[in-house]
Amino acid sequence: DDEIIKLKWIDFGPYTKPGQNPGSNLPESQIITLLDSLLPYTEGIRTYGTQGGLEKIPQLAKARGLKVMVGIYLSQDLVVNNAQITKAIEIANAGYADMLIVGGEVLYNDFLSPAQLIGYINDVKAALPTIPVTTAEVYDELIQHPEVANACDFIFPNIYPYYAGQPVECAMQWLDQAYQSLLPVANSKDIIISETGWKTAGPSVGDAIASFENAIRYHRELLAW
Repeated sequence: DDEIIKLKWIDFGPYTKPGQNPGSNLPESQIITLLDSLLPYTEGIRTYGTQGGLEKIPQLAKARGLKVMVGIYLSQDLVVNNAQITKAIEIANAGYADMLIVGGEVLYNDFLSPAQLIGYINDVKAALPTIPVTTAEVYDELIQHPEVANACDFIFPNIYPYYAGQPVECAMQWLDQAYQSLLPVANSKDIIISETGWKTAGPSVGDAIASFENAIRYHRELLAW
């Protein structure tokens, strides 16, 4: 029998039914089924927001012995941002968060300024001084804005050789170089890759070709790396 080696974490986007997108209100039964299916394969999950049914995930995951990184979705809507943050603090105070992710790609998408993002990170850190807090961001945005990396307890970059148009043969070398380029801004803090991956289907990006074979190769090499 092949031994299953558990991943430390997996990104948990629970929209598995046709027509479901971020913002769709998800039935709890669907979340439970998905969490149960992941139990053999991962020690923890990372969520992407605290509204639309996503706020139920941390408690359900904790009940199954999983660790949880609670994601806070930030956009240009400051009212919604405050609601997301308030809910995340509530979830953490209830004991359902091991780490907190304040925003995802908000600099890359130009949703907020670095100063606004740092303000939110500091607010969450002040409310929850015992829980590690960071933001998820495209790796070169963190290099361009070291003050954001500085505000984080650990560094949480998105690194996608696919979207950089790299051929699968060179993908790991490119990912490793991106990782190495973060070391100076990380300033000896832990770096956890927030997102990476390879498409099984869809349009090519430069020399990156989407296919099932390439996706398998990429993920095998990633795990070896």
